[in-house]
Parts: sequence; C-alpha cells; structure tokens
Amino acid sequence: INAEYGGKIWVGDESGCITVYDSVNKKIIKENIKLKKPTKGKIASLMQYNGNIVVAQSNLIGLINSDSYEPMNMRLIHEKDVISMCVCSHTNTLWVTCTDQLIYVWSFMNYGVLRKISITSGHIPSALMCAGASIWSGGSDGSICTWNVKTYECVQKLDKHIAQVTSLLMVLNQVWSSSLDKSICIWQ
Repeated sequence: INAEYGGKIWVGDESGCITVYDSVNKKIIKENIKLKKPTKGKIASLMQYNGNIVVAQSNLIGLINSDSYEPMNMRLIHEKDVISMCVCSHTNTLWVTCTDQLIYVWSFMNYGVLRKISITSGHIPSALMCAGASIWSGGSDGSICTWNVKTYECVQKLDKHIAQVTSLLMVLNQVWSSSLDKSICIWQ
C-alpha cells in the first residue's frame, strides 16, 4: 500500500510497519514507523492529507507527520476493520468504509463523525475515491455509487461490473474502475 508526498514513497506492510523511500534514489529514508498506540494488523491504506500521512491500520486511523515521521494525536477508532478511505478536500472530510458495511464521514476540523451511512442496497463498499466534489464507492456487488459530499446521499448507481470493484482511479477527468470480473471500465 503506497502514498506519495514530497518526493517520498510511503509503504505499509502486513506487520503494521511503515517504510519511507526517497522517490529519486529509491533508498530507505526511515523504517519501522508505527502509530503511537500498539495496534495489531496490517496497514490497510495510506494517503496524503494537508502535509501529513493518514494511516489506516485494522480498526484505527491515525496521522503521521511527513517531516518528522512521528505519529500525531489524531486517532479515529472504528468497531470493525477499515477496508478503504479517501480524503475529500472540498469538505475537509475523510470517508472510510469498514467491514461493518457502513461508510463513516469524519471531520478533519474536530475529528468527529459527521455521518454514518448505512448501506442497504447490497452495495457494500470495497473501494473509495474522491472525484471533484463527489465520492465514488465501488461495491462488492460490482456496482459503483456516486455520493453527494454535502448531503451524504447516493446520487447515482452505476451497474457495469459483475463482481467486486477492487479499485477506483481518476485519470484526466475520467474515473477508471477495476473489478474481480477482470474488466476495467472508464466513466465520463
């Protein structure tokens, strides 16, 4: 699992450690970085936000300072393990999906939960991505939902894949999705 920021590549592993590489010379800058409180389990996701690295490990989300490599005080705890997360810079929020089949919307302003979105349509999110002013979620049923970041409502459901959506990526104003059905879809 990787994140890139400021010429550094952040890699999380199965043991819960993070290693930082220089993106130019490919050498290790820092290794064995961990969140403050001992947490068991693999690093599920890493991403850059506001000059820091957001880390999802098991049911915990924390921040690491990208300059000092020290864990910061933000700690968001979920009842179940984190599957995917994405930052929405338009609303200064972190969207997180967990194995409890909910989407959590966290505020970066006060680190509180703004909304828990229950999924009732069979669309259990397995991938999240911010695209402009909307959130896209890929589901275990192969569907993709787009979410309004202010009302937290699903505004569109796209059904093209026939198996779990594994990833979503924004490329030149298009969203690319991949699935366990071995297909890639490009959405306008």
